[in-house]
Amino acid sequence: SVGINDFGEGFYCSENLDAAKKRGWAKMAKESVDSYAVSEFYYKEDASLKIKKFDNPDKEWLREIYYCRKYPCQYDVVIGPIADARIAIIMEDLEDEFRLIGNRLDGTKTVGEIKDEIFDRYAKRIAVGDISKMNQYVFVSKNAIQKCLSFKEGRIYERENKEIDRICADG
Repeated sequence: SVGINDFGEGFYCSENLDAAKKRGWAKMAKESVDSYAVSEFYYKEDASLKIKKFDNPDKEWLREIYYCRKYPCQYDVVIGPIADARIAIIMEDLEDEFRLIGNRLDGTKTVGEIKDEIFDRYAKRIAVGDISKMNQYVFVSKNAIQKCLSFKEGRIYERENKEIDRICADG
């Protein structure tokens, strides 16, 4: 959903099976259900799609998160670091600063230049150690899901984190 996830609406995947299991476990506990499922997919990049890759949590990464939380993402696939819980606070702080831009307009810089400086300042505050070393893959368009992903297998886990069922693509 727009406004909550790093890059807005989309199908979010992790590179790490253990991380996906932890997220499933947390969601199961939060929603008071008895099991959760983790699916694995094969990923194949498709050159016909608009794909954006971020290698680091830098100014451009932060800018993309900010705009994707406000507006629909302009890419089919986004690959990049997973933001930590502090990103919500940073987004609120950015909003506050952007509301005050009018006070800083003195004819020497454009609104875009001022916003660029603000993004740069906040990106420098994000310690790399606080951002996940794993990438997330966000499939924004249905077309991206159809062209890039193929099902490998799914597993269902119960409360004791014990695998209780497995569904494989090849039977």
